Amino acid sequence: MSLRTLFCIYLSFVALCTTAPAVFAQAANSEPAQILQLHPTIALGDSSLAVKTSASTCAILQASPLPSSHPSDVLEGVGNTAGGKSATPAGAPVVGQAGGISLGSSEASQFSDSSASLSAPALRGEPAQAVSAPTSLSPGALGKKPSVIGVVMRSAAETLQRNFSMPGYNPPVTAPLFRRAPPAPLDPVFPSTEFIGTNGQAPMGVNDNNGAVYPLEKMLWKTCPIMAKYRIRAYGWLNPGYNYGTSRHSNYPMSYIVAARQLHWDQIVMRFERVPDTVQQKHVDWGFRFTSLYGEDYRFTLSKGWVSNQLLKNNYLTGWDPVECYGELYVPKIGERRLFDGLLVRVGRYVSCPDIEAQLAPDNYLFTHSIMFTVDTYTQTGIQNWLQLNKYWNVMLGFHGGADTAPWTNSTVPTAQFLVRWTGKGNKDSIYAGINDLNGLPFRNPMPGQKGKDNLQQVNFNWTHVFNKRCHTVTEVYYLWSRNALVGGTVNNGPLRPYGGGGGPGAYLPGYSHAIGMVNYTLFKVSDKDYICLRPLDFLSDRRGWRTGYPTEYMSGTIGWTHRFSDTLCIRPEFRIERSLRNQVTPYDNGKKLGQTTFACDIIQRF
Repeated sequence: MSLRTLFCIYLSFVALCTTAPAVFAQAANSEPAQILQLHPTIALGDSSLAVKTSASTCAILQASPLPSSHPSDVLEGVGNTAGGKSATPAGAPVVGQAGGISLGSSEASQFSDSSASLSAPALRGEPAQAVSAPTSLSPGALGKKPSVIGVVMRSAAETLQRNFSMPGYNPPVTAPLFRRAPPAPLDPVFPSTEFIGTNGQAPMGVNDNNGAVYPLEKMLWKTCPIMAKYRIRAYGWLNPGYNYGTSRHSNYPMSYIVAARQLHWDQIVMRFERVPDTVQQKHVDWGFRFTSLYGEDYRFTLSKGWVSNQLLKNNYLTGWDPVECYGELYVPKIGERRLFDGLLVRVGRYVSCPDIEAQLAPDNYLFTHSIMFTVDTYTQTGIQNWLQLNKYWNVMLGFHGGADTAPWTNSTVPTAQFLVRWTGKGNKDSIYAGINDLNGLPFRNPMPGQKGKDNLQQVNFNWTHVFNKRCHTVTEVYYLWSRNALVGGTVNNGPLRPYGGGGGPGAYLPGYSHAIGMVNYTLFKVSDKDYICLRPLDFLSDRRGWRTGYPTEYMSGTIGWTHRFSDTLCIRPEFRIERSLRNQVTPYDNGKKLGQTTFACDIIQRF
C-alpha cells in the first residue's frame, strides 16, 4: 500500500469524523429509548449516573470503612475521581472505573422502588437529583428494538463522539470502585490500575477492572437485554501500526512487528466475556472469556493445535487466532467454615501469566515488546486454580499441555505450573514469581516428520515498586531451558518469506540449552491523558541460538509516549535501538545486520 493511498484513507477518516457524528446522532436519536448499563436498576444518561438504592446505602457510600471481624463483611472502596474511601456491605453494587456498574446475581432484591436515588452530582459532593430508572429489562421498558444497522450507526456515532469529545457527547461520570482487594495502586492513565499478573482481568476481590462501557456493548445491551441481565460483555478494538527503521525486510527478533517499513494490522479483536463476581463471598459465581484475534500478531500468540497450520505450514504474515477461550468458576468458601478468601478455577486456553507484557495491545505499556518477551511462553491450554489466602497472598497451581501446545497434539507434555503473588501491606510493592512451565522432558518430535515443537521450561520473577500513583517501575527476570532442542525452536515448515520464518527445522542441539532474560519498565504520568514509558533494560542471552536462531546476547532500549484522546482512542509512538552483543553475529534484517534502529507507532481504537 503506497503512502499516497494511506494519506487518502487518512483524509477520508478525518472527513468522516467531522461530518458523520451529526448524521449518526440524528439517526440514533430517532429511537427514544434509555440506554441501560449493567443492571436494570441502573441508568446512565448523557449527563447523569443514577443508582437506585436505599437511603441507608447512600449514606454508607460516603462513610468510612466499617469495623468488621472478617474481610468478607466489609468491602474497601476507592473512588478513582470522587476521592477518599468508602465502604459497603458485601453484595452491594460494584461500580466500574468509567461509570459501568455491576451487581451480583441477587443484589437487585436489596433495592426498593420507594428508595432514594443517588445521582452523579451527589458523588461529587453536589446536591443530588433523583433520576428514575426502569425496574426491569422488558422490551417495553427499552422502547423500540433497533435494527442491526441502527445498532452499528449508534455505536459508530458514540465512538466518534467519545474519541474527540464532539458536541453531543458527555463523558461518563466516574464513581467509586468497590473492592475486597487492597486499593488500586496505579493511576488510571496507565493500561491497568492494578499490579501485573491478572491477564487483563481484575484480580480476585475486584469485579471488573475494565469498567468502561464501550459503544458496541451499550447498544447490544439495549438490543439484547439478557446480556445486561447476566453481565455479558461484548467489545473489541482495532490496532493498526506503522514502523520505519534501518532494517528493510524483517525486524525480527523484535516483536510483534516483524515486517519492516510497513503499515499493518497488528490486531483486530472481538471479545465476549462475563467476569465472575469475586467481591462477594456468599455464593458461587461463573464467568467466561472468548477473544478472537486477527492480524500480524497471531504469529506470536498462535499455539500448536489451535488452527496453527496458518503459521507452521504456510508461514502467512497475517492470520486468525482464538487467543483466549476459557470458562471460570469462583468459589468463595467450602462448607460453613471458611478455609480461604476465594478460589477461582479457569479451564481452557488462557494467556500465560507471569510477564510484565501481555499478548493483547491495550494491556501493554508500549507498542513493541522486549526481546525476551519474543521467545517465551504466550498461551497455555489446561486448568488453573487461583487460591486467595488473604488480600496480600495468592497462589496458583495449574496443569497444561505444554508451552503454546494444545493437549490434543503429538507434541503435548503434561506440564505443571506454580505461581505466588504477594502484595505489601503498604500497597507499594508486589512480587509475582514461580514456575510457569515444568515437566523435565526434552524437545518434542525434534526430527521425525519435521514437525518439532518447543518443550519450553520456564521460571519467572517479577517485582513492581510504586513510588506514587504517577510513577512506578516493574522489573522481570526469567530463565528458560530445554534438552535436545533445535536452533530457532519450533519448526516452521512454511516457505521462506522476506519478513522471516519458514524453511523447516534448524540444526540439532544435543544436550542442555538455556536462555536468560531481563527487562525493566519505568513509567511517568505526564497528565491525565499522557504518560512516558522508558524500557532502559532489555537483555536476552541466547548462547546457542535455541530461542532466536542466532547464538548471541541482545540488548535494546526504548522510549515511548502514550496519549489518550479518550477512553476509546489512544496513540503510542516510540523510538527503539537494539543490537547483538557479539560482533560476528548479525541477527537483524534476515541475518544481515548487527543491530537496528526503529521508529514505530500504533493506534488503539476501542469499540
